[in-house]
Amino acid sequence: KATVSVLYWSNMHRTHTFLRRYCSVVPAIPKLLLNKEKAVISVQGKDARALLQGLTANDVRLLSKHDAGEALPLLYSAFMSSKGKMIADVFLHNVDDETVAIEVHSESAEALQRHLRLHQFQSEVEINITDEYSVLVGSDVGGALDPRLPNGPYELPVLQRLCVKTSSTAGMDLISDEDAVSLHTVYRMLAGLPEGPCEIPPLSAMPLESNMDFMCGVSFNKGCYVGQELTARTHHRGLTRKRVLPVVISKGRDGEVNPVAVLAEAVAGKGKGYTVEKGSAALTSKESNAKAGTVRDLVRLDDSISIGFALLRLEHVDWYEPSIVTENGESVTPIPPLWWPEA
Repeated sequence: KATVSVLYWSNMHRTHTFLRRYCSVVPAIPKLLLNKEKAVISVQGKDARALLQGLTANDVRLLSKHDAGEALPLLYSAFMSSKGKMIADVFLHNVDDETVAIEVHSESAEALQRHLRLHQFQSEVEINITDEYSVLVGSDVGGALDPRLPNGPYELPVLQRLCVKTSSTAGMDLISDEDAVSLHTVYRMLAGLPEGPCEIPPLSAMPLESNMDFMCGVSFNKGCYVGQELTARTHHRGLTRKRVLPVVISKGRDGEVNPVAVLAEAVAGKGKGYTVEKGSAALTSKESNAKAGTVRDLVRLDDSISIGFALLRLEHVDWYEPSIVTENGESVTPIPPLWWPEA
């Protein structure tokens, strides 16, 4: 039987039978209330969708009934500067025909609201940060499946997301505040889903380096939007040389973890005991001693092993091998998410 302690094994990419053996103990994620981590911007009015269509990287027309099918309840997307740099990654919740609720990291909410109002011009919309809505995430919250996962991370559950009236959350059995943030972050790191200003720094990060293409956050056939030119050119020329990757950072022990066991331990403790640390450590290649990237953030599982995200130069990446080191001599092992279109 699997235990809730952290397990390690080698050759993860060759051991799908191991994952199937543990499929019966994959934990369900309880309902997480992300009010501390997330803010909601309400864009309301008859021109709401037209305004967002010209500002966001995904095709907002999918939130309305269209020739290919019914309206989607949820889209993942990004807002960018005119130079193609990320302002924020967001979820667009389809509230009604004239209202879109933008779920964004709380640290980015005010900057995004200013960006939206700057481009509002004569559009008949109201743009406000609101506490009327709250964001619920979990294995069974009655919402839409996370749109970033086209195939799902095979060994981990795919979460549902739901934007609800804040007043309706009273009396629900929820994990909130710091514990919800910690548990959600552990899940995202294991699944390979970067988000927020720490992992996708505003006005610095590029959308394709942040895996927006892999996470279904960019449409390459919707037409023009702010920041579209550089994004499209990079995509069609295949010039993405760096990406934000999940990594295991270890010292003195095997650097591969069993994601099912780590997630089970986090769920059993309801996220308590995990601290998210902002990273800035420079990384170098073991082979060439060249700069390989930078740690974005991490969660320490114990004194000798951590999981996290790092922006890495792909030329120095050797999947599942500790080919990179930190300034302190810790080994860094890049782990490609199993749901990626290629690894």
